[in-house]
Amino acid sequence: MKGFTMRNSRRVATFLAGLTVATAGSAITASAAQAAYVCSSAREEICVYQNANFTGSVYVMHGEGLRDFAGKTFANGEPLDNQASSIDNRSKTVVFLGRNAPCKDYFYGLSPDEKLNDLSNVPWETPEMPGGDFDNKLSTVC
Repeated sequence: MKGFTMRNSRRVATFLAGLTVATAGSAITASAAQAAYVCSSAREEICVYQNANFTGSVYVMHGEGLRDFAGKTFANGEPLDNQASSIDNRSKTVVFLGRNAPCKDYFYGLSPDEKLNDLSNVPWETPEMPGGDFDNKLSTVC
């Protein structure tokens, strides 16, 4: 059996250093990829996101929705009511977004597999709020 030489030890050290860097890079990439929850059609989810573009914390519903967001929170503990900025409907039914719970003042029918990536781009006007949008105003999904 050959002995362990200084030349071999440098090669091993270089290999291990490269492996450590590669592993660290993979861990960072995996963490970043797992940061945003991906809504699932298989589980018929309706996902309400705190920020635009399906980012930030999420609240996940199954089935037909949630009549009243009052008292509910995103996964990070922040209040859900009037704090949503994007929504993804992976259920098999049309759900209706509303401003006032329970299921009053319907705003928009969201079809199965339809997404709204930025509720600030969706107009919602009232006499009290001309030119308004729906960002941070969602109170119910029916």
